[in-house]
Amino acid sequence: MSKKSETMANDWQVAGLMQAGGGAAVGGGVFGFMFKSMTAQFCGVFTFAGLGLAVGGSSGGASAPDMMRGGFNWSKIKGERWFSADDLDGSAGRLSCMGAALGAGVGTTAITAFNWGGFLFNSQDSIGISFGGGASAMTTVGRWSLVTETIMYS
Repeated sequence: MSKKSETMANDWQVAGLMQAGGGAAVGGGVFGFMFKSMTAQFCGVFTFAGLGLAVGGSSGGASAPDMMRGGFNWSKIKGERWFSADDLDGSAGRLSCMGAALGAGVGTTAITAFNWGGFLFNSQDSIGISFGGGASAMTTVGRWSLVTETIMYS
């Protein structure tokens, strides 16, 4: 990883990119998120893969764009402590979501990440419009993984 991924910051923001998953009582999913920090000068794509309790199924899940400023619809992370992208990569976590969409829909997602040092963030929630199809509700436990660094998005 780059030196940027080692930089600790407390100004992280997150945007949902995609999701696919579901189940009947037991299930799981894979979710894609973009995280950025101006302090760390880092922007990267992370996945969360988890298993747990689920009902229904869906795919898509991209956040609707910010209609006022354009670009991604970012949510500020209310961190429990300063952390780096390297801290998030490989962290354990929990993801809970519920929503319904047929082309476009509304849903809510709460994400958590923790490692041996404690929580990075806990039940960070966001409610919003997304694109995709299906209806589901799930709570999963799993792992955060850095897929790639990207250019910084506003």
